[in-house]
Amino acid sequence: MSRKDVMRTRCKCIIFFSLFICITLTCACGSTKHEAQTKKVLPIDIINGSFEVDTNNKEAMVGNADYVFVGEVVEYVDTEYKFVNKTEDGKTSGLPYSNYRVQVKQNLKGNLRQDSPIDLQKAGGINKDGTGYLLYTDDILPEIGRSYVFLVYVQPTGENLVSGPNSSIPLNRPSQNAVSSFTLNSQEEVNVVEVYEDAVEGQVDTQREHRISNDDTDR
Repeated sequence: MSRKDVMRTRCKCIIFFSLFICITLTCACGSTKHEAQTKKVLPIDIINGSFEVDTNNKEAMVGNADYVFVGEVVEYVDTEYKFVNKTEDGKTSGLPYSNYRVQVKQNLKGNLRQDSPIDLQKAGGINKDGTGYLLYTDDILPEIGRSYVFLVYVQPTGENLVSGPNSSIPLNRPSQNAVSSFTLNSQEEVNVVEVYEDAVEGQVDTQREHRISNDDTDR
């Protein structure tokens, strides 16, 4: 092979290698962009509400609740929408309620069955058009496989509702993907179960008429 042929072969190899690098970089950039889009965090809009008790007073909160328990989230079922109405642009909106199946691990107030998961409805969730979340302040959407202290308000139908600030308290620091509106100082490293055991022991009677859950062991 002549010197000229060798140089020509080397040039072809260099061009081919350069094209390969360009294609690889293009694919990598495209993949990164796609991942960034799929991992984009949706905004959280805060639900405004008035409450019978000081939501930062644990003794008053547990006194107002029908049940307080430690539960592990087994399954997210679906989201339903209440108080649905149409906006001026023709779109529909409503307040989201997220439905879960939760295994009761420990009863702190009241006695809910522990032989199988119970249905639990959480006020808040993804909005109807899927563009963001609606959540109370100092609140969190439960994550599957994680445990929380839940404060339950039984509905007239006997269903279990968790609603409002500080009604779902994670036992451990939430994951990076958690949909949460907790303020920076509201999630300190403490033994959450012990804190709420003490709160139940010193609970404040708020004069609220209590209801019995469909999942009460005495029902």
